[in-house]
This record gives sequence, C-alpha cells and structure tokens, in this order.
Amino acid sequence: MPRGVGEIRTLFDFDKPMAALSFRAVNDTVHGGGSSCEVKYLPKLKCSQFFGRLNFVRGGGWASVRSAKMDSELIGTHGVLLLSSSTDGNQYKVVIRTKAWKDTAACLWHCDFHPSKDVGGCWRVTMLRYTQFSAVLRGEPFHAGGPLYPEAVDELGLMISRTAQDGTSSIVKEGEFDMKIKWIRGFFASLQSTDSPLLPPPKSPLASPHATGLLESRLQLGGEEEEEAEAVQMPR
Repeated sequence: MPRGVGEIRTLFDFDKPMAALSFRAVNDTVHGGGSSCEVKYLPKLKCSQFFGRLNFVRGGGWASVRSAKMDSELIGTHGVLLLSSSTDGNQYKVVIRTKAWKDTAACLWHCDFHPSKDVGGCWRVTMLRYTQFSAVLRGEPFHAGGPLYPEAVDELGLMISRTAQDGTSSIVKEGEFDMKIKWIRGFFASLQSTDSPLLPPPKSPLASPHATGLLESRLQLGGEEEEEAEAVQMPR
C-alpha cells in the first residue's frame, strides 16, 4: 500500500500463482554442490510452497529462490513481514541482494527466521527489520561499509542453508525441506511503538484512563466478587 494509505506495502502475494512464477532457483550447484529447490503455487491451499532437497556433499548445503529485479518497491520501508508455515523444524532465511549505494558496497544480506513456532506448522507472521540483516559476500561475513538501504534492493528471496547468519551451524537437516508461504510485505516504522509527543493519544477505548481505572479495580476484586465479574464479562 502507498505510505499515505496504510502501514504495509504488499511485495509478493504467494496466494496467487504469479508470485511463484516470478521467482527463480539459485542453488549451491553453482559451486559444485548438490542441493535443489523450487517454489510452486498450491491452488487448494491458496499459498505457495518453497521446497526441495538440501545436500551437504562437496561443501554444499544451501538452496534459494530469488525474485525478479526490483525497482523502488521497498523505498521508505524499514523491514519486511512474511506469513509462513512449516513442519520440518528447519531454520530459513530471507535474503536481499543490493547494489552499491552511498557508503554501502554491493552484496547479499541475510536474516534467519523460523516459519512456525514449533513443528505443529501453525501460520506465523515474522517481522524482520533491515537492521537485523547481516552482509555476506561469496559466502563469507562481509563488512559492507554501511547499512542496508531499501533504495538499493535489487532482489529479494528465500533460502535454506547449513550456515546460520552468525556463521555457526544452522538448525537444518540434510534432506527434504518444505515451507509454505502466503505473502511478503514491506512495513513502515510507524508499526513500531513510540512515545513521541507529536503523536495523538491512542483511540482504542482499552487504552483510555477510564478503562485503565476499571482494570485496576477488577484486579483488586477477590473471591466470589471476582468470579461474578468474570461471569458478567465472559458469558459461557
């Protein structure tokens, strides 16, 4: 959405087939590895599937899909949101390729995340700020000289790798992997909490002084009075 209309900007809607078709695979086979992957639309589930096989042979152990070249979609944003799900217990990455911009060199940026809270596979919204991403060049940690500028983003993608963001071994298993994803969106900093005096007080009645006083009174109730109050507020 435009910044003046909402606080998030849709980048890829994976609940439609075109998003999956716009991504291409980039695997460790470029360095002699044996991993493979693809992203495919699942019409019955109305989402897309990032899946494949991770192979550690010949020093390999990573697979990814990358978007087509981006232009100005992320300008003004402060990070990305994604809605994902997985039951394989693996750790995944969002990867961003940038061109040289101001004091920052051209490189790849990556940030680890878990698609689901546990192997139950519940859908999870993950927020990744650009300040959480780490630069990497030719597979090694890299000092880019400056921050990740959203204006410099050329590509965005998904990855699974045997190497975590901090250079240690990642939480992944060799073999088949599978992650479902519904969308990726850019978000603006106004989603973050702030104490700025320039902003108006919250409009929610739950945040008003009257509601706060009622909550404190409720917390002071005891025994049968508390039970009666709960019964009134939450009818069975």
